[in-house]
Amino acid sequence: MLEDKKGQIWLASMGSGVWKYNPKDDSYKKYVNDTQDPASLSSNSVSSIMEDSRGQIWFSTDRGGICRYNEADDNFTTFSKEQGLPDDVAYKILEDKNHYFWFGTNQGLVKFKPETGDIRVFTTRDGLVGNQFNYNSGLKASNGKFYFGTIDGLIAFNPDDDQRTDSIPPVYITKFSIYNKEVTVHTPNSPLNKSILHTDRITLPYDQSNISFDIALPSYSSARSKECYYKMDPLDKDWVKTSNNQNISYAKLPPGNYTLLVKAEIEDDNQPVTSLRIVILPPWWLSSWAYAVYAILVLCLIYAWFRWHKRRKERQMEEKQKLFEIEKEKELYEAKVEFFTEIAHEVRTPLTLINGPLETILDMNIQDSKITRNLTVIAQNTKRLLELTGQLLDFRKIGANKFKMDFAWTNVTTLLKDTILRFEPTIVQQDKKLSVDIPEEEITAAIDREAVTKILSNLLNNALKYSAYTIHIELRREETTFSIRVTSDGNRIPAELTQQIFEPFYQINKKEGATTGAGIGLPLARSLAMLHSGKLWLDTENSDNSFVLTLPLAQEKVRQQENSVIQEEFIFPEEGTTVNVESRNYTLLLVEDNDTMRSFLAEKLQEMFVMETAPDGKAALEILRNQHIDIVVSDIMMPVMNGLELCKEMKADIELSHIPVIFLTAKNDLDSKINGLRLGAEAYVEKPFSFNYLTTQIFSLLNNRQKEREAFSKRPFFPVNNMQMNKADKEFMDKIIAIIHENITDENFGVEKLAEILCLSRSSLLRKIKVLSGLSPNDFIRLIRLKKAAELILDGKHRIGEICYLVGINSPSYFSKIFLKQFGVTPKDFEKQNQAS
Repeated sequence: MLEDKKGQIWLASMGSGVWKYNPKDDSYKKYVNDTQDPASLSSNSVSSIMEDSRGQIWFSTDRGGICRYNEADDNFTTFSKEQGLPDDVAYKILEDKNHYFWFGTNQGLVKFKPETGDIRVFTTRDGLVGNQFNYNSGLKASNGKFYFGTIDGLIAFNPDDDQRTDSIPPVYITKFSIYNKEVTVHTPNSPLNKSILHTDRITLPYDQSNISFDIALPSYSSARSKECYYKMDPLDKDWVKTSNNQNISYAKLPPGNYTLLVKAEIEDDNQPVTSLRIVILPPWWLSSWAYAVYAILVLCLIYAWFRWHKRRKERQMEEKQKLFEIEKEKELYEAKVEFFTEIAHEVRTPLTLINGPLETILDMNIQDSKITRNLTVIAQNTKRLLELTGQLLDFRKIGANKFKMDFAWTNVTTLLKDTILRFEPTIVQQDKKLSVDIPEEEITAAIDREAVTKILSNLLNNALKYSAYTIHIELRREETTFSIRVTSDGNRIPAELTQQIFEPFYQINKKEGATTGAGIGLPLARSLAMLHSGKLWLDTENSDNSFVLTLPLAQEKVRQQENSVIQEEFIFPEEGTTVNVESRNYTLLLVEDNDTMRSFLAEKLQEMFVMETAPDGKAALEILRNQHIDIVVSDIMMPVMNGLELCKEMKADIELSHIPVIFLTAKNDLDSKINGLRLGAEAYVEKPFSFNYLTTQIFSLLNNRQKEREAFSKRPFFPVNNMQMNKADKEFMDKIIAIIHENITDENFGVEKLAEILCLSRSSLLRKIKVLSGLSPNDFIRLIRLKKAAELILDGKHRIGEICYLVGINSPSYFSKIFLKQFGVTPKDFEKQNQAS
């Protein structure tokens, strides 16, 4: 039992914990151990209570060490074996004037400093008669002497004597070992020059860094503690307590300078400290001279890098200069190709003006053979000009990677014979000898027929122009390829020019009067051969000029040919139909910036159409908005507004979007065609063109639209989707039909109401529906009512007498009459036919 300074009474028990009684309010509180709460009482068996000089309550416990009561938090702080006590059984606690606690345990006497938690243990080795103490066997005498009872007797001492003033002898290093083997002065290759007792410095190589030391503390007092502390500076930050065998060891010390410090007491800063300097030498690759070598090597590498960087920059500058020159040459080449391509585009228009009248004259069956012969010469030269412009345009496509190959299985033998047949009359006419070596077995290969024809035509044309007397053609087949060799005599091409002749626009200087070309035939032929994954070259080993074309027999992607006749160049009206010009009342708008071309075409077309003309797209739009036009034929390349812009404006205008557009132009690249068709154009005719082809194309469009309108009008279930119209017109028709369906039961629903819903004038609605369906708005509304009635009859859920009212027709007899007139069958017969089917 204990009464503290505040008047509170503490009661301890051996097994039931601790009670605190407060007389002021007559209250009790019990404290017991809770294994789940580390801040609870350390043990329920409390053997002693003590209040220290600071007013803190301390408890000695059985199997719980000592614990302190924390009044502020109403909990406990425990000090046990985990905190350094020698045992968890603690006996009565005494406090000296230096505020150290002294108490016995079953493993010795403990000196404890509460502020820091420092613990020092005294045992029989320090002079005690026994290590195990008794309960409540502790007394502080009036003279300051402490008495503690043990099971072996009584001990008495003055705690102030522990603060010794006598000098403590220094700690001695008595033994030095490397890899647990003792090293002395007499050990071979020993780092010691004298005994370790008198050595203050040791130098060791890097591979002898596992070292240990034995130390000794001479003392003649049995009460003197034999504990020592050491620190390896700068490796250890704090002092380390030695083990019981007084041994210090370090493994794999890195190279460097160290100082081993050893002393007997950690608390006394005036203690003598034994020191030993230890130097671990680095390996040779980490030595000073090694670092010097490294520095020299680094400097050499930096110098070499700068030299390499400088040379690299110089090479880059040279490469940039070369690339710049190549780019300039490429720009010049592209400018040249672009110039000739534009020329080809411009040439196609006058060629059309030549070819058109020429076709007309040749169709007159002129009897004068001289005139006919001259006209034939004109036709041949026109064809030649067309071939040249075609080659330029093809060459442009190949350069832009837009030339698409169409591989199909083709009889190469037949193709070669047909090509030779076209050139044979001219060869004979020029008194030149043609020899052909073609094997009897026919050769079939996957090729682009048109491309190979162009290659062969170029080779034969060159042979014809530059040969002196003979031309030899040879066809051979290998395991995976076939070769065509065209050999001709004449001036031999120098060996140093075998590659230059395949460059665009390159021409060998010829004698005066010699025939020369444009310099694009051979480059085009080689490009087409490469697109076949083949090659075309000049065989320099032959004594004559011998060009060899080698192509593979098979290709990865081959078009599957159908068993049908190849389509003709022109599109004719369907069999059984005739174009009755007198019965057509179509108005055609021709948009062409070339005055001569516009006048020529207008003169030819006005025999079949009511003609309107415009020089550009802007003037054409004014005509379209002010007059009724059935079809537009337009050039693409025009000033002010070109053909593509005109088509875009037309298809965006709801009142003009139904008018079909045919492009008539020399701009025949694939992108222009795709762009034109994407904008809504119905057809694309290239210049120069056959006039018959143009008129057939126009009538085909108009006839097809007329047939679609008739089918939509006469067939009950012919959908709008089957009619050829652009997206805007289809959406317009779908919207009108949806509005009619919404109001189909209203017998008074008519043109005025429809125009009001669509926000269109009655005249605009009349014109639009008339053009798209061939019917007036009233007739169109009636047709949609009748089509809906046909759907209801087919559905079979309503009687015919009811259906007429469901579609807004209030007279069954009138309904039967107009149904018969529209579809050629009465509603009852229509119902029977569908039931039977």
